Amino acid sequence: MAQKNVSKNKPDDKGVYRSTKRDQYTVVLEDLRSQFRVFGEGLSYVSDTLDKHTEILDDHTKQFKEIRGDITEIRGDIVEIKGDITEIKGDIVEIRGDITEIRGDIVEIRGDIVEIKGDITEIRGDTTRTNEHLTKAEAELEFVKEQLSIIRHNQVTRDEFHLLETRVARLEHTRKQ
Repeated sequence: MAQKNVSKNKPDDKGVYRSTKRDQYTVVLEDLRSQFRVFGEGLSYVSDTLDKHTEILDDHTKQFKEIRGDITEIRGDIVEIKGDITEIKGDIVEIRGDITEIRGDIVEIRGDIVEIKGDITEIRGDTTRTNEHLTKAEAELEFVKEQLSIIRHNQVTRDEFHLLETRVARLEHTRKQ
């Protein structure tokens, strides 16, 4: 078969432009280059996006590690708080016991107060009676003082009294006879 001399710019018998194999390869190659360029741009975009997502993921990983550290710290705090709560519950139980004891003491003190009030009332009665007795005793003492004063004023000596006694005895003896 003989090769036809076909020009790029001239149509053939049917009015169709024919190209050479080289031209066809060139077109396919240019198409592949164009597709590779688009693929490269897309790959570059994907790579950039992947880098951005990697940075975001790294940031999230750091945040997650910080959160894990915070959670560990919070767990420690919770354990400490639970211990404090247990201690506080023990203190509350102790305080309730103290309150019960204090209430018992208050009841006992109230009983003592009632008893003391009774004693005070009794003491007041005794004081009133004592005052009455003292008033009587003072009156009697005044009477005795008056009588003693009279006796001292009219007092006779022993000799005079002995002499009078003897005379009274003689008079009584004579009277009996």
